[in-house]
Amino acid sequence: MQLQFIGQNVHFAVSLLASLAVFAVFWLTFDAWLERRRLREAVKWSGFLLLALGLLLNGAIVESGNINASFWSTLLPGISLGLRIAGYIAIALGQILDPLMLRPSYEVPQEGGEPAVAATPNTSQPMQGAVIGGVAIAKMIALPFLPLVVAGLYWRRATTGLERHLRPVVIGFALLTAFELGTALGALRASSNPLVYNWVATYGPIWWMTQAALLAGGIILGRWVWQYLTKRLISQIFMVLVTTTVVIYFVSTAAFSLLLLRNTRSQALDDLATASHVLDYALTSRKAEIAAQAEAVAFQPGVASAATSADHRAMITAVGDFAVSHQLSSLVITDADGRVLLRAEDPDRWGDSRSNDSLVQRALIGREASSVAVLKGVVAPNVNLMSARPVRDSSGLIVGTVTVARAVSSAFVDGIRSATGLQSTVYGGDQRAATTLTSGDGLHRAIGLRETNGQVLSTVLHQGKSYSGETSFQNRAYLAAYAPLKDDDKNTVGMLLVARPADTLLAAAGRSVELAFLISVGLLALSIAPVYLIARKISNGVR
Repeated sequence: MQLQFIGQNVHFAVSLLASLAVFAVFWLTFDAWLERRRLREAVKWSGFLLLALGLLLNGAIVESGNINASFWSTLLPGISLGLRIAGYIAIALGQILDPLMLRPSYEVPQEGGEPAVAATPNTSQPMQGAVIGGVAIAKMIALPFLPLVVAGLYWRRATTGLERHLRPVVIGFALLTAFELGTALGALRASSNPLVYNWVATYGPIWWMTQAALLAGGIILGRWVWQYLTKRLISQIFMVLVTTTVVIYFVSTAAFSLLLLRNTRSQALDDLATASHVLDYALTSRKAEIAAQAEAVAFQPGVASAATSADHRAMITAVGDFAVSHQLSSLVITDADGRVLLRAEDPDRWGDSRSNDSLVQRALIGREASSVAVLKGVVAPNVNLMSARPVRDSSGLIVGTVTVARAVSSAFVDGIRSATGLQSTVYGGDQRAATTLTSGDGLHRAIGLRETNGQVLSTVLHQGKSYSGETSFQNRAYLAAYAPLKDDDKNTVGMLLVARPADTLLAAAGRSVELAFLISVGLLALSIAPVYLIARKISNGVR
């Protein structure tokens, strides 16, 4: 969640900064246009204005693939993309329309001849680039390359022509090319290749490199344009007021999103803690069901008499297929000395003693007992819910015991997930015995894996207390709540887990965060005109 919050606000801040830098370039070209009113200048400033608006709207896009689609979340990317495309095209067209200021060149005059005249600008060649650019745009392939075309046109002016001061603009648009290319690579997030997805995922390496390219491009363009804006008082006042407004809106929006996500996280952890108690209650209910089945076996006709006479054959007949029909993993009946008379799951194995079993000991003194037992398995431990009941004859004397058990299976945790929508896991010790979590291939259950979070192990297994917080499964962050799983002696023998992906927090708060960003962007755009009027009034007053 912290990565998402930081990443989302970095995305918002970087987009605002880049938009502000491009807007400053727009103001520079617009101010020049006010003096001469030439078409090519109008085309250029309109391109920078469209690009600034596109980057501004890009900041309002909530960067999360888990947010439920809304009107704005589906519309904003398209609008931002369209404005940026139109902006790049207009800037390139403005450069094409603007004659190139070639460096003067002189030839050594021949004896008796006239000196060569300085070369005149040639404006016919750039028109070929316009045709090529139009074809690429028509094919909808050129978005990542449109800023590269603009950078090339500025590079031509800075090297072939006299305008060396435009070299920072070349670097700025080259970095915008990297930004647009990284944005285009986001389409690969639908890839089923985990290596590709890990690189292009939201808040992944390419995403951060994309933000870094946009930040660097904005800084370079901002530094370049600032030296020109400081030449006029009204420009200084206007950009200072605009920058102050941007900072205020960003701080307000970031603070709101932080408070919203913190409250959402706190509420989510509380809900998970409640859900873990629900899981524990479901196990308690299952124990009660097991206890009722043990009671039913104890009162089965013929069980008491077979226990009294220690008749193994008679016990098989008395119990019948009870264990199979009630889906029990174990059913064990002993005599009054704790000697096994029947194991329903293995009828041929009997005669050994269970007198050391704590449940059997309690049943032999007339107590009804239920507990949780963790048995070692081949791949994963088996967590069994167990219940023991005394067997009494017609005079009320205890003549034996009945112990039944049912394993906590995947069907149990699947039912919890179906009811709550949460991932759930039952641990035997620190190993997963039953879980809804899957392995990396998404096909097999991730059972048998050990919990590696030291704080969880210390709090839950060693101290027997509940724990809620952030953890990670298969390299994905989760919000989780753990509760201790205890036997009848109050010893912690395992853990109960309910969890939800941490990125769903941003999905839950996504509509509000998205609306906050959008309102901030809208207010920022609407504040430009009043800020300009204020700056002009201050400038006129100073004069």
